[in-house]
Amino acid sequence: MKSIRHDEMLSFEETERLCRILVSLGIEKIRITGGEPMVRRDILQLIKSLSGIEGLKSLNITTNGLKLKETAYELKALGVDGLNVSLDTLNRDTFKRLTGYDGLGEVLSGLKTAFELGFKLKINCVPVVGFNNEEAEEIAALAKDKDIDVRFIELMPIGVGRNYRGVDERTLLQRFNKIFGEAQSLNLHGSESAEMFVFPGFKGRVGFIAPMSDKFCSSCNRLRLTGEGYLKLCLYHSDGVDLKRLLRSGAEDDVIRKAVCEAVKRKPKEHSFSFDEENEEKRGMNRIGG
Repeated sequence: MKSIRHDEMLSFEETERLCRILVSLGIEKIRITGGEPMVRRDILQLIKSLSGIEGLKSLNITTNGLKLKETAYELKALGVDGLNVSLDTLNRDTFKRLTGYDGLGEVLSGLKTAFELGFKLKINCVPVVGFNNEEAEEIAALAKDKDIDVRFIELMPIGVGRNYRGVDERTLLQRFNKIFGEAQSLNLHGSESAEMFVFPGFKGRVGFIAPMSDKFCSSCNRLRLTGEGYLKLCLYHSDGVDLKRLLRSGAEDDVIRKAVCEAVKRKPKEHSFSFDEENEEKRGMNRIGG
């Protein structure tokens, strides 16, 4: 992990200002992600300010779930709509091997609390050969008795992801069909990244985010704002615009709006994992936001 000086990060006030500008341009949904957003000091202060932005329709958080039990009630009171919780294993030893921390019990307890509070809950799992591939069926079954979404994300060759082998959507779906029965597609892809399915007898849904085997670039409408104030146009490509530089040079809101609009025109037609080394993102997922 490479540390970043505090003054290189956007302040909460700068983040709120940029988010207000982006919402004024038509952004309707904000997701606070990371790294792990809940470890940032006074993060609830930022969440409160973002939830009050006029025109914002949805505020969500992606988290590893370790601090979820202690913050879930406050998040609900502050108007957070949904939670994406990263859960790659249900095995305590594997969890410790993957994360370096014996915290599976804390995550499961936090998930229980969040479900009881009525959050729109999504569980994200990245199946990796040699780590958690054999657990995929058990993790998918979390959606059997509860109205939640369990989504499997294909491993992308970004950062340390280049060193491992993921599992594609088709392979997982075939495995699940044999155990749970034939899945029914809900055809909800649209601008959403996940293709969702329901299995016989399931209260919840199982989905797949397949950037490697089934590109959804043509419907992608996402932008990423890094903690350092860089607006990324595509998860893979390094192109974007440094909004922090504009902020700290004294630029008016209209100047920033124009810079965002000009940047969006350069949004790549599609990603090209492993085929475009010149323009590929060199930073790890923990620095660009999942």
